[in-house]
Amino acid sequence: MYVPGKEAILIESNNQELFVETLLHLYKHPEVQTEMAHSARKRAIELSWANIAKQYEALYSELAN
Repeated sequence: MYVPGKEAILIESNNQELFVETLLHLYKHPEVQTEMAHSARKRAIELSWANIAKQYEALYSELAN
């Protein structure tokens, strides 16, 4: 999954009410914003090309053998 943790909040079906509630929650709870920011940075590093390239290399090596 692309966003498996607390790095994002997904809103189903463009639910406008839930979107507004979520924005207000984040506005009122800056600690949640900080936690999300740290989680997002961690996930970005996990998905960086330097890390993903190693996975592709291993996959292609396995398929070639």
